[in-house]
Amino acid sequence: MPAHKSEIYLNGIDTVATDVMNTCKTQATQDSSSIENNEQFQQHPIFQKYLPKQLCQVLEHWLSDGKLDEDEKQIFRTCAEFLLQSTKTDSNAKQWISLQTELISWTEKCLNEIGAYGYYIGIGGLEDPNLESFDWLIQAFGNVQCKQLLDVLVKCVTSRFYIDALHRLNKTDASSLSVTEHFLLITCPNYIVTCDCDKSYSFKIANKMLDHYDDLLAYFLPYIKQWTTPVMSCLFYPMNFVLSTIPSMSNLM
Repeated sequence: MPAHKSEIYLNGIDTVATDVMNTCKTQATQDSSSIENNEQFQQHPIFQKYLPKQLCQVLEHWLSDGKLDEDEKQIFRTCAEFLLQSTKTDSNAKQWISLQTELISWTEKCLNEIGAYGYYIGIGGLEDPNLESFDWLIQAFGNVQCKQLLDVLVKCVTSRFYIDALHRLNKTDASSLSVTEHFLLITCPNYIVTCDCDKSYSFKIANKMLDHYDDLLAYFLPYIKQWTTPVMSCLFYPMNFVLSTIPSMSNLM
């Protein structure tokens, strides 16, 4: 990477990094509600009734048919929300979900439909009403750093659908995110950053997407003083991926 481009990226990152990190911490605190501490995970009625069999069946049907009936939608939403809240604080829940190979497999297949074909998301089509439930399920797996999903998540954040979602953000006035935008621009990259301890996935993403990021920052940087919290949160992850390349590339300059 030429020296002047490195300076552009680093200057932009330095300007907003502190604000973005504070924003992320605030959002995490606000979203930290959990199931009652005195509830034992596997004794909870939701677990007893739906997990893991019925949730796997719902994902299988969603994958094969592309839609769910009202009962299936409710099961999906109930289970995903329960797992998201449980895996924030309950070590039993974390251990359990980490061992659910069938559930992980169906989740991986559904993620591949998004990364490869743009199914379920509101880019070039209608947003699936079950996408928010799937977002919660991915966050639950992120809470336990399930590495089996990393490769297909990389496919999602290096897809044209990810870039399209970024460019659809208003330069200055985006006050909230759609479910599709939250899933592609926050949940997927945050999962990767959280699990990517050695930065190998981040480095791979940056090398593949650098030209897209160059165009992206040229599009957004002139309006940096007007960036809203949602815009900052979404742009944090491309910047984070770019930073992973700086130490290695500096040796080549």
